[in-house]
Amino acid sequence: MQKYNAQLVLDAHAVLGEGPVWDTEKRQLYWVDILQGQIHRFDPASGRDAQVLVGKTVGAVALRTNGGLVAALADGFYLIDSLDTPLSSKRLTSLDSVLFALCLPGDLLSGQRFNDGKCDPAGRFWAGTMQYDPENPRCALYRLESGGTCRNMVQGIGCSNGLAWSSDHKTMYYIDTTTRCVEMFDFDVGTGDLSNRRRLIDFSSREANTPGSPPAGFPDGMTIDAEGMLWVAEWAGFKVSRWDPATGRKIGEALLPVSRVSSCTFGGPDLSDLYITTAGEGISPAEKTEQPLWGGLFRAATDTRGIAPVRFAG
Repeated sequence: MQKYNAQLVLDAHAVLGEGPVWDTEKRQLYWVDILQGQIHRFDPASGRDAQVLVGKTVGAVALRTNGGLVAALADGFYLIDSLDTPLSSKRLTSLDSVLFALCLPGDLLSGQRFNDGKCDPAGRFWAGTMQYDPENPRCALYRLESGGTCRNMVQGIGCSNGLAWSSDHKTMYYIDTTTRCVEMFDFDVGTGDLSNRRRLIDFSSREANTPGSPPAGFPDGMTIDAEGMLWVAEWAGFKVSRWDPATGRKIGEALLPVSRVSSCTFGGPDLSDLYITTAGEGISPAEKTEQPLWGGLFRAATDTRGIAPVRFAG
């Protein structure tokens, strides 16, 4: 099994770092601190990290074909204009740069917030919610069309998280963290419809708990590489694990010095660098002393390549 060691690139001390997405044109990384309501943009060439405060929780962002971002904020989906004027100081609390907002009914999101999200191969933006009360799994995974229509695609979710699509566009991989499983659906790229839901990886299984590695955590964010292998961030697991979806076997892992590993994506000039977000949420004061790099942004050099992220078509 191939092992990689992730190195710190930004000592961010994020409360809940999440949602990394690589901008292949500018060679920069967008990521969010959900609970701080911040959108970040990290430049690996300079090591600088700029940020903008949006004034509400921000679960995920994706780049848009028309420029700017689509974002899943506390109460719905927003199209945000370019953040370049300047990103480091611009405040979106007043939402003065929002081009479009689709706010979901308050009763629908009561006790919930948006979490992870990503664009599918056709440029639709998918994002799901998580319940503040984990004993009441009534969250959902939503699909935002380019024209602004929002559809509820999967119901009865506890904590919606990682998404990935196969290179032939026929399969969608999905994580509800409360199940400790990666699931898969048959996916129709033309319509965006899902069918034939089934389980692929169980993180409570023996296969997920490799001798000589930290115990398996809870599957969180996820990405897929050009070979079709899944990379899954393990919350409370000190690692990102690599899986072969054809066999359901773990074939590699990137190890980190912090436990709250939240998400990952490929970036760098040839998309071979695995960028990994982490968090400080839920870590005790003693653990923070033992893990001084908590909430940092990490990078692992791999021997594979990722796939350039699809931009939102709206």
